[in-house]
Amino acid sequence: MFHQLLPAWRGRRVLLAGGDDAMTAAMHAFLDEIGARPLRILPTCSAEALCRTLQTGRGAVLIVPELNALASLQPSRQLPALNALICEAREAGTPLMMLLARGSDAQALSRLMHYADECSRAAHGGAVSIQIIRHEGMPAREACIGALALGARYLMGDLALTGILALKKPAD
Repeated sequence: MFHQLLPAWRGRRVLLAGGDDAMTAAMHAFLDEIGARPLRILPTCSAEALCRTLQTGRGAVLIVPELNALASLQPSRQLPALNALICEAREAGTPLMMLLARGSDAQALSRLMHYADECSRAAHGGAVSIQIIRHEGMPAREACIGALALGARYLMGDLALTGILALKKPAD
């Protein structure tokens, strides 16, 4: 699996919009392991801070390893926080935005996923390439590998690989 990820991710700048959660830590460690250059910022940071960070990492991929963290915000802050990430990614010319979500049943999480999916298919203002990756019941490392494999396929030319995608839990 590593040999498939290396060409797409080695040396690539990756901005992780995440906190101190286990999934963000696992994604950061795995990106380091495969030779990417990850940098972490809080998903609720100001638009100015996000813009500066994306501009310095021109061409960076933006990954939100724990979309559930945005879903746990106060309802009035959820969509504005996600919208800021999407708008700044679009402005910076980010080639891909990846949102990882454990499940899809919670109302707030579902609303965020569908909002991001609609933004990726925007009819005006330049659509953003977004992968919304569901990974219910998977260990963090497996979810990271699966998500990065989907991202690698996009970065290597499978530009239709966007929208809401689901990772399958490995058979026991």
